[in-house]
Amino acid sequence: KKRGRVNEVATKCLTDMIATFSKAFEDTNSSLAKIADSFSYTKENGTKMEDLQKNLNDELARLPLNLKQRIRALRLLTKYDTLVRIFYSMIDILERTELIEGLLEES
Repeated sequence: KKRGRVNEVATKCLTDMIATFSKAFEDTNSSLAKIADSFSYTKENGTKMEDLQKNLNDELARLPLNLKQRIRALRLLTKYDTLVRIFYSMIDILERTELIEGLLEES
């Protein structure tokens, strides 16, 4: 009888531990998903980086660049989120043009 009771207690203990670990993993997964999502937003105004990248071609089209330069600039800028942020932080077309020309010369 003792052995049966010990097995019951051990089974109950293991079941409780599995439930606790399962809940902890769910909570961790949820937290990691929130953290990952937060990295996709810019700090300045809460715009998602994905949205900024989608609008990038339209912004580059305003600059005095030919199509080939614009495509190269898109490739260079979208490699690094920081470059996209720097580009959008520059409001003046001349500043943006200088940035892009510098990037194109370096590559």
